[in-house]
Amino acid sequence: MNDTLFILMMGMYYHPLLKEQFYQDNVIKVNVPIYFMHGIDDLIVNYALTKTYFDKIEAPYKEFIVFDKSAHLVPFEEPDRFNEVVKKILEES
Repeated sequence: MNDTLFILMMGMYYHPLLKEQFYQDNVIKVNVPIYFMHGIDDLIVNYALTKTYFDKIEAPYKEFIVFDKSAHLVPFEEPDRFNEVVKKILEES
């Protein structure tokens, strides 16, 4: 396996007290592939803001994977599909 970077977006990053430390303003370019997995019905982490951030990032490869039957807890709400996606990513790495 290579140096694949998984970024799991957690709702905590939108907390106003953490705005100063939010990596959206700091992490714009990475040298490894990145994968965002986002539940379309997530009410904790805003889909549109996450997608906007994802679009700003420069990476050798990036993929935004949407889970249509999930909210914030993708691995628990769609475990089979989540496992399939992770397995595919690892096999291709």
